[in-house]
Amino acid sequence: MINTLSKGIGAALAVCALAAPPVAAQSTSSFRQALSSVPIGSVAFDRPYVELEFGDPEAALNIVDLRNEAGLPAQDPYVAHLSALPLMFQQSLVLVERDAIIAALGITPFDLGASLTLSAPPNRLATVELAAEPLAALHAAMDASDSVTMEQRGGADVAWVGSQDYAINLDLRDTTNPFGGMLGLSGRYLFTETGIAWSPGWPAIEAVASGGAPLATDPRLAAIVDVLDAANADMGSVLRYANGVVADPSQIPAFAQANLGTAAIALNALMTFDLATPESNIGLMVLTFEPETDVTALTATAQSVFAEGLSVSARRPYSVIFPDGTTVTAHPGDVPAISIMSSAAAEEDMLPNRPANRLTTLLISGDLQYILNP
Repeated sequence: MINTLSKGIGAALAVCALAAPPVAAQSTSSFRQALSSVPIGSVAFDRPYVELEFGDPEAALNIVDLRNEAGLPAQDPYVAHLSALPLMFQQSLVLVERDAIIAALGITPFDLGASLTLSAPPNRLATVELAAEPLAALHAAMDASDSVTMEQRGGADVAWVGSQDYAINLDLRDTTNPFGGMLGLSGRYLFTETGIAWSPGWPAIEAVASGGAPLATDPRLAAIVDVLDAANADMGSVLRYANGVVADPSQIPAFAQANLGTAAIALNALMTFDLATPESNIGLMVLTFEPETDVTALTATAQSVFAEGLSVSARRPYSVIFPDGTTVTAHPGDVPAISIMSSAAAEEDMLPNRPANRLTTLLISGDLQYILNP
């Protein structure tokens, strides 16, 4: 993935808790563990980037507990849990009764733990952590299902639905199955000691089973996580959700042109994080560039535009769009990076996280290319 996943990662979200270093460390390590569980070559893509999402429902529920303890407005736990899962799970689970999922899969949505998804259709891969009991229940439910074939490959338990990789078969449509069931998508499953891996095709599953250099060793992702670690250490935050894009190394000029309107600023990866403490919501965007990029100069440009510029999409000053301001920081190094951070007081309607959404909108609207290249 990175060489194949190295093809893209979109925008990201994360949630922070009180100034509680053990919680923050645990949350960050969960993200690192997810990146370490998937080999770089797991999925091959016919596009210049891959999208990545990560969610940690346990961290989201920690935020709910901390806000409740502090007497602050907090989300419904079920909403908070679902919102910290990748979009493919959110879209299906929100439409299905919880009892139906239990009856079909032997598990509840609350059993789904830290999850990582990679997407460049038709290729997709998801890994999900499950505790021992729900993992055994899911294994038993699949084993008992008439539509699922269970077998062993290379000493590992695998299951599959649908005879053809990446196929959609409406006869196999199962709304209680969050792994492509809503579409009737073929499914291949690998059971591990800590959860499952899913893909609509065997190549990704076989790559995960065989191992190899993990995504965590990709220099761009490593640099992004280092910036996130530093932010978490300063704020005592935990990571709830993340989403981003990483470019194929051979497609960086095209990737930069598509996202920044110029190949001269060699952007090669971008992630947005939604962070929170009991008192505030925080958005963090991290961009990485090729080694020759002068991120100090880019940072000065961005700071000036945020302070005095007018949004090219909203036609309003950035100082109005980000009323609490933005902090733009250069991170020179072997993988030079820029981080953009904004925050706001926690509100009763904590979904969506406004600062994180505003940062994500910069990319979608074309404002980001103006901010870095006015």
